[in-house]
Amino acid sequence: MRMIVRGARLLHTDGLSDVEVGEDGRIARVVPYDDQKEPPATGTLVEAHGCLLTAPFVEPHIHLDTALTAGEPRPNASGTLWEGIACWSERKRTLTREDVIARATEVCAGRRRRACCTYAPTATSPTPPSRRSTRSSKCATGYGTS
Repeated sequence: MRMIVRGARLLHTDGLSDVEVGEDGRIARVVPYDDQKEPPATGTLVEAHGCLLTAPFVEPHIHLDTALTAGEPRPNASGTLWEGIACWSERKRTLTREDVIARATEVCAGRRRRACCTYAPTATSPTPPSRRSTRSSKCATGYGTS
């Protein structure tokens, strides 16, 4: 175990919880908080004292122009970066501003519903202006611009 957050308040739950984070950085286990139980001797201990534990409210890096495009125009059969770049190059030719806005809006709305992100900086890729489908000066999702 890498870390345990003791006595945290979680969304949509009653009472307090202990959250154990594994070596891989993922939540390994969530158990009801027991103030009589001794914390583990290994790993980092964070005492939450009843504070709310949530996912980050800022998404530092997200490619909304590529959101929800997995398998389009074709799956990345090899799973390699190079084939992924080739697939995206094919898909990028079919992008429209409306298409990007619709997919970005869907992703951001889902993140807000799950209370996992309330701000996402926006930018566009360094594509020549003649081939861009979005503009970095406008954020279609209601978030701020970077």
